[in-house]
Amino acid sequence: MAGQLHIPTLKFAVQKRDPGNGFRKRELNSNLQTMSLTAHSGVKVVRIQRGPATLIETPRHDDFLNPGDVCWVIPIVAAIKELTGDLEQDMLDAFDEFYTVTVDGEDRKVSVKSDTELGKFLDLFADGGRQCVKLAWLPAHCYDYPHDAKPAALCTEDQAKVLLERLKTTPQFCDRFLVEDGQGAELQLRVMNMRRTYGVSPLALFHPPGLLEIPERKTTIVFPGTRLVFLVSAHEQVDKECCRLTRLEENQLLNIERVQVSKGFTVAYQESSLKALLDFTMELVVPGTAEERTAWEKYLNLAMEVLVPESERAERDAAKASHRAQEVEERRALNEERKKRLSEGLGMRFTAEAMVARGT
Repeated sequence: MAGQLHIPTLKFAVQKRDPGNGFRKRELNSNLQTMSLTAHSGVKVVRIQRGPATLIETPRHDDFLNPGDVCWVIPIVAAIKELTGDLEQDMLDAFDEFYTVTVDGEDRKVSVKSDTELGKFLDLFADGGRQCVKLAWLPAHCYDYPHDAKPAALCTEDQAKVLLERLKTTPQFCDRFLVEDGQGAELQLRVMNMRRTYGVSPLALFHPPGLLEIPERKTTIVFPGTRLVFLVSAHEQVDKECCRLTRLEENQLLNIERVQVSKGFTVAYQESSLKALLDFTMELVVPGTAEERTAWEKYLNLAMEVLVPESERAERDAAKASHRAQEVEERRALNEERKKRLSEGLGMRFTAEAMVARGT
């Protein structure tokens, strides 16, 4: 863990949804996934307070925004920002295109720009509209991704596959993912599946050397030395899950997505800058639903059939079969390793419990 800082968020009380006040049907009584706030409003809900006793620290897709809830959000910044050294001020500056903050003594007044998706969202959901929104700094921790780890995507395996296919079309960005051996070459990307595997989601990432991505998205990739920023939680388990990201052995156990490349595939002789690669991934669109991914893969395969010469298809198909068999074997070995570790852990627990029982 690399240190503590504070994240600037916008805090407001959720107003009652009035069908005559501009709400679309999906927003009247829907969960966060159905409302698609990320895509349609450009915001990420980072915390929900429901009454005095219920704090939802990491809102999930099936959570709701109910009238009377207190909500904290951050806008989605569509570009990589460069850091100056003052991390908290850098994050506040990254939101300049959405809102500004003026200081009057001890008070800080938030002025949300009306022509932004954020402004429209707040006018719909915030009690009193965007004029009643307050700036709230939430405590957060940085966790360092190992310097010897391999790049990993935060998204699902299917989405990581699509991400690799898109990277394949731009060889100048593939140097960090290319793996070659005597049998051929392929692009590899480890998959975190962050929400399902760890149950957490970073609010920001500090990429080396001095680049800010806020917040994470489906195309986010962490690289050696990236620092992931998570809100401080009252639950010890959340910190344990975040700490897993800092361990090299955790990275080595992640599933790997592979995309085969032809013998003639080359990358730029000089490694492309990470800034250029991040800018490229920010522009990518990765299908979200299973139906979207299936349709995307169908058209991609059709395009590949048209573009690959007949003379190379047999060689390509044979290489695909070889790599598929290799992947199955590696996943089998990985599962065996996980079973072994679990068995050892249960054995140690059983022994400890037996010793305690014997002592009493």
